[in-house]
Amino acid sequence: MRVLIAYSSKYGSTKDCARKLADKLNCDTEVIDVKKSKPDPRVYDAVIIGGPVYMGKINKPTAVYCELYKELLLSKPLGLFICHMDREKDVNHQISSVYPEELVAHSKVSKGFGGAYLVSNMNFFYKMIIKKAAGVTENKKDIFNKEIDMFAEQFNNIINK
Repeated sequence: MRVLIAYSSKYGSTKDCARKLADKLNCDTEVIDVKKSKPDPRVYDAVIIGGPVYMGKINKPTAVYCELYKELLLSKPLGLFICHMDREKDVNHQISSVYPEELVAHSKVSKGFGGAYLVSNMNFFYKMIIKKAAGVTENKKDIFNKEIDMFAEQFNNIINK
C-alpha cells in the first residue's frame, strides 16, 4: 500500500505534523510539499492532505492541489487534516469550511493537529495580524500529538482492511 501525504506549510508546523503522521502509518508513505511539486494521486493507493488554516482559510498551495486533483481524490481512500491554533472552534466545522465539500464528504478520517505561531519567522505584516487577532507576540507551539496518533490508527485500519 502506497500512501501520499500531500501538505503545504508556511512556517514548518504542518510539515512537522505530516512527518509525525507518516512515521505512524503502517505502509509505504511519501510526504510531499505541494508548494514545491504536485504529485499525481494516481500512483498512490490512498491520499492524505494537510494544510495550515490562516484567518479561516486553508493556505493557497493546499487549496490549489485539492482543486487540481479533486476528481482523482474522490476515487481513493482520503484523509484530511488541518493545522490550526484555535481550540475554541469546532475542528469538524473548520475542516468543512476550508476543504471542498466533496472531499470532506468523501474523507474517511479528518482531524486538527494543532499548530504554532512562529512569530520570529513572520514578516512585519503577519506579526501585526497575529498580535491583533490572537494576542500573540512571541513563539507559541501547541501540537496535538494525541490527534495525530488517533488519525494514524484510524487511517491504518482503513488501508489495512
